[in-house]
Amino acid sequence: MATQQRKPYSGTERKLVIAFDVGTTFSGVSYVLLDPGMVPQIKPVTQFVGQRAPRGDSKVPSIVCYSQDGIVVATGAETDPEMNHALAEMDDVIRVEWFKLHLRPPNLAPNQEFELQKLRSFPKNKTPFQVFGDFLRYLFQSTKKYIMGSELWSWDSVERNTYFVLSHPNGWEGKQQSQMRKAAIAAGLVDESEASERVSFVSEGEASLHFCLNTNPNLHNEGDGMLVVDCGGGTIDVSAYSQTTEGRFKEIKAPECLFQGSVFVTYRAHEHFKQKFRHSKYGSEAEIEAMANAFDRVSKCTFEGPNTPCYVKFGGLNYNDAEFDIRSGSIKIAGTQIASFFEPALQDIIRVISGQRSKSTVTIKTVLLVGGFATSDYLFSQLSSHLTRGVSIKRPDATHLNKAVADGAISYYLE
Repeated sequence: MATQQRKPYSGTERKLVIAFDVGTTFSGVSYVLLDPGMVPQIKPVTQFVGQRAPRGDSKVPSIVCYSQDGIVVATGAETDPEMNHALAEMDDVIRVEWFKLHLRPPNLAPNQEFELQKLRSFPKNKTPFQVFGDFLRYLFQSTKKYIMGSELWSWDSVERNTYFVLSHPNGWEGKQQSQMRKAAIAAGLVDESEASERVSFVSEGEASLHFCLNTNPNLHNEGDGMLVVDCGGGTIDVSAYSQTTEGRFKEIKAPECLFQGSVFVTYRAHEHFKQKFRHSKYGSEAEIEAMANAFDRVSKCTFEGPNTPCYVKFGGLNYNDAEFDIRSGSIKIAGTQIASFFEPALQDIIRVISGQRSKSTVTIKTVLLVGGFATSDYLFSQLSSHLTRGVSIKRPDATHLNKAVADGAISYYLE
């Protein structure tokens, strides 16, 4: 993976910087040790508490499970009942997912309020930012354990000189940052007296830009403007930049944030299954959830186009029902139907990209796609086919798109 050559750290004290990318569906962590005179190297956390083996994709589910009285019983990798048998045996567990969508400013996605409120419930005594804090605590504990087990240097040498970068979607403002900082204090990352100095923020758009520049140094030779489109689980963040005469990059348009991430593709599939099977023996909440989960894990990721049907595995081999296109436990879904789940996201992304390009005073010829949703070949092919006039759609470092924000947040801090 080509990276831009960094200069040795010019500070006088050893310092650790940790970036937390709390995503809607998955989260990642990157860190860098700043040693005087040494060239900084950004590294990912590849194992989290509750995982039995390291994951090469550096991700962990953004999930917190609570008891009915609001006590955390499992977080992140611990929330898989197949791996955590103690969790599987608990009754009345409240599973909180997609909590990031509830942290947004009220002016974002007001037309989707009903859709967003239906997504997931919270324990009665927990706010979305308290859930965010509980999840931050887990990420920090996992990071500390990972570093202590994999690095030769001592955690004690940086414990009092550790700084944090929290990323957030475009359009989040001072109020959201203030609440995130309070969550970091509650999570035990910093004391209140040091929080303003040791906790900083970066938009996901700007973090993604730094990731792209770090992994593709040739972008520094681009004379025109560029769009960075961070396609995440909950949001699509679109940011426009151009290079100054000093070689730095500046925003040339107000960034935009769309609530059309990959979870909404799954949400539309869930609603389709619910409607299709509402008067059948397959219409229970558990069955519909199993279908949606199977679609989310496999079909959504591998979908190629409307001309090819998909098969969603949700039951045993004895599940056969020609009336509902079920055979050996798999539902056959027309490719055109699956394409309709993607369509609202595609149309919104195309609309925003086209609007940013048409209103910019700088010619934009490059669109950079990052984020987990950008790994969808169908999404990429559709955007490429619709945006053909004078623009090039690229996926920089396609094998590491899901850690763009965490790595980019560290790059932003170093810059």
